[in-house]
Amino acid sequence: AQPAEAWFGRGLVWGWRQTAFAAQALQVGYALVAPDSLRPVAWGPKAWDVFSADVNSSLDLPFFAALLAWLDDAPFPVNQRALYCTGFSSGAFMTSRLARTFPRQFSAVAVHSGTDADAITLTWRGPEFDCISPQNFSPQHPPTLVVHGGKDRFVPAACGLHYYEQLQRNNISSALLYNPEGGHIWQGQFNQDILAWFAARGT
Repeated sequence: AQPAEAWFGRGLVWGWRQTAFAAQALQVGYALVAPDSLRPVAWGPKAWDVFSADVNSSLDLPFFAALLAWLDDAPFPVNQRALYCTGFSSGAFMTSRLARTFPRQFSAVAVHSGTDADAITLTWRGPEFDCISPQNFSPQHPPTLVVHGGKDRFVPAACGLHYYEQLQRNNISSALLYNPEGGHIWQGQFNQDILAWFAARGT
């Protein structure tokens, strides 16, 4: 095992911002599990395999199922009624996917610079987003905090805003943190807000 922040791209601005969030979470008493993602496509950077045409064929969901089972018997104390999930970009889509797949496992999630996992398709031209169609969520879907930047050039801000609106339409406990000047980057000024969102929803 390595320190959780090892996967956050040392030396890259989005990496050290996530490392700072990890440090703040650890400082206030959270146990942090940050698994290493693989490459879903040969030519792309490391990312979670949420872009599969059939996500059920992905090995990532069985991996997370095993990880959640491991937490039941982890070598450190874990409050099973206070499990949270967050991720940025590809990690945001995986967070959305996990919230859909394992809704009862999490007390709350935060989707950062992403949108609903069912609203993205990976094509040879790159990712395509559906930021218009209605989205439906199980009543058991965990409370969801949507974090997005208005100048995101990779995941359009309209997709994050639509995601939040659809969560609200489905009566899912949800909130939005929006930085009009923010790009596709971890919005570090919201770190304390994310941790407060989690803390208010644990038992």
